[in-house]
Amino acid sequence: MMTYPDWVTTATRRLSPGDIALVKGCCIAFGVLLAQRLPAVRRLDERVVGGAVVALAIKPAASALGCRRSHSG
Repeated sequence: MMTYPDWVTTATRRLSPGDIALVKGCCIAFGVLLAQRLPAVRRLDERVVGGAVVALAIKPAASALGCRRSHSG
């Protein structure tokens, strides 16, 4: 039986760069739609949103730059 992490790894290996770009575009469009529909989202302080963007970008940026996690112990 395939575990969920194994399934995700197998499924994401088949994605082309174009597929990944489409997923990113979909996420951006969903965020815009959410902001249009929910006034509370529009009222969020831009520093909070900026902090969330940076926090979410750290891991992918580190992976793209080839940073490796050190194992202590």
